[in-house]
Amino acid sequence: MVRAVGQWYGGVMKASIFFLLLVVAAGAVGVLGEDVANSSPLLDVLSLVPAGSVSATVYFTDWTVLKGYVGFDAAFQQSPEDAERALTTSLGRGQAAASAFGANHPDQAALWGWRSSDLQWEANFTNGTAMSVYVLKFAAGFQFGLLVSLFEQRGFTQTESHGVAVYSHPLDFGAAWLAKSELAILNTAVVAEDGLLILSSSAAALDEALSAYRGEIPTLSEDAAAQGLTGRLQGVASAILVIGPGACSILSPDSVLQSFIHASDPQGLYAALNALLAERAGLHFFTAFGVAYRYDGDVPVGTFVLRFLDPASADSDLPLRRGLAEFGASAQGGQPYSQVAFTMTAANVEGSDLTLTVRPIGDEPRRLFQMVLARDVLFALCP
Repeated sequence: MVRAVGQWYGGVMKASIFFLLLVVAAGAVGVLGEDVANSSPLLDVLSLVPAGSVSATVYFTDWTVLKGYVGFDAAFQQSPEDAERALTTSLGRGQAAASAFGANHPDQAALWGWRSSDLQWEANFTNGTAMSVYVLKFAAGFQFGLLVSLFEQRGFTQTESHGVAVYSHPLDFGAAWLAKSELAILNTAVVAEDGLLILSSSAAALDEALSAYRGEIPTLSEDAAAQGLTGRLQGVASAILVIGPGACSILSPDSVLQSFIHASDPQGLYAALNALLAERAGLHFFTAFGVAYRYDGDVPVGTFVLRFLDPASADSDLPLRRGLAEFGASAQGGQPYSQVAFTMTAANVEGSDLTLTVRPIGDEPRRLFQMVLARDVLFALCP
């Protein structure tokens, strides 16, 4: 039975993510091709995210997992259009895709010659800049010649950066194809030997990502907190990660707390919540945060992970953060999380990681991603 894949981007994410490309490339073998046996999709993504003093936010979707959930079997391969339709119509009905290139552009496949069903996984990330970098990993055997010819026909200039072929086009709102495409298409690196497209509307952001791909600068794949977080989230269908010293401040819901403090409270909901919030001074800073989901049989299982500097901090924070998740209220819905977002099934600490396991309301994992995008996560408060 076809489950579905939550469509939550629309207005919440500016430049959505669902369809794009992967072509010809050059040069030496990239980092992602060196040791496939010891890698995972999430770690592969982090090997392209430059490490720095600021925090990075990563949106990830494993299309291989999602296609399995949707029943994407050999019968679909006879009709790519039907296969794609089954995948995209499942969005919003039991699944969620934190990254889905081209989701707002229905002509994506016709324009660029590939579909989301051609992908193994994809991600986009920001790292101290407003411009996202997208990474698209295609299934083995995908042919990129058509895409290269389309770049050439549409006046893209081919250059080389870090030994990788890059196709670039100036911003031209008069180009009919641009209005139906993601702006990131304007700077696309084609890493054919690894089946990758790396692209961004910012040439500088793309160049930095290619430097990370070649192993020329430190990346988050070398960061202990990032490694631990991805280890907890192996095999998930989709995830959002926030990694780095600013993770707390990026997720801080302080801007919405006034709605609780001054709310009319006939049922005593906010009074109880404010009593919990009064204890926030005892909390500790976390350096990485993740939200993800997978299925256990027919049931979607959501996971929130907060990684602390040490196990003692995680242990100390568990009671209050668990209470804020169980008894907290959504600023978006004005109701308890247990009515509009999720119900708690478990909370525990393992090492320096505090994990909250939840079941999304209505079996809709997109609700978990929407919470993070809206900073509607009281249990991720900073001290």
